[in-house]
Amino acid sequence: MVALRDEDAASARTAVAELAPDAVLLDVQLPDGDGIALAAELVANGNAPEIVLCSSRGADELGRALEASGARGFLTKDELSPAGIRELLE
Repeated sequence: MVALRDEDAASARTAVAELAPDAVLLDVQLPDGDGIALAAELVANGNAPEIVLCSSRGADELGRALEASGARGFLTKDELSPAGIRELLE
């Protein structure tokens, strides 16, 4: 398992390409881009890791974009826990 703390879309994109992780926890709001769009980009490129999106906003606020992203799941930051992530990835 590799844990990364990439703080922007550009470094997350690079880390995924270089490290080929099995799973990525990705914030929806990034300083240089949209985590939902980045998830969709990674999925469209093929061989994407399992992606779990998170946000302080609720899924109802983010709308259908979450479904269209191709991410495995979504958790609010209040729900974020190792058990919650594991449950989505099983």
